[in-house]
Amino acid sequence: NMLDSIHARTASHYITALCVTLSTMLHIALPHINLLTKFDLIKLSEKRNESLPHDYSVYFTLEELERLLPEVDKEIGSLERHRLFAEDMVEIIKDYNLLRFHPFSVFSPKLLERTAALMDK
Repeated sequence: NMLDSIHARTASHYITALCVTLSTMLHIALPHINLLTKFDLIKLSEKRNESLPHDYSVYFTLEELERLLPEVDKEIGSLERHRLFAEDMVEIIKDYNLLRFHPFSVFSPKLLERTAALMDK
């Protein structure tokens, strides 16, 4: 699965994209490699002080996914049902423990080599 890095800019979009990715993985019972594409654009946006609100580990390993929830509250307001829904989605994603993303950029030979090595496993 390839997920555009633009979805990582806002927590609500990222959580939604994770749900779609998880759904795809569950419905297509084959091995998956999840890539966060256009990783070079994230690096460029950091130079313009438009970086991601959290460190990369939140977006790749998803171990501390609940750290995105305060950002969701800021994005969609403090409606309790939206907050509870976002919390439930994060809990479901973490319960399955299937998602992990790898950075990817066609302009980075190092990332291309890593992706090829992942596919060869």
